Amino acid sequence: MSQTTKRALEASLKNLLLKKPLTKITINDIAEDCEINRMTFYYHFKDIYDLVEWSCIEDARKALEGKKLTILGNKDFCKFLRQF
Repeated sequence: MSQTTKRALEASLKNLLLKKPLTKITINDIAEDCEINRMTFYYHFKDIYDLVEWSCIEDARKALEGKKLTILGNKDFCKFLRQF
């Protein structure tokens, strides 16, 4: 259930980002779009930026899934990420 709710919150955030900038999105907007209450949001994330961070990590994890990585340094890692 927890991952399902987090993914629903992520989808709501991404949906809202198509309509307005992050600075204009509130937790109420996300909760309303996701049809949950604000306390459910706070159960999973401390704020919107926590959700953004989780979403970015999840997107990176999905993009890298199944790929073998040998990271030799920060430059190589940045070069690798630019491919996506």
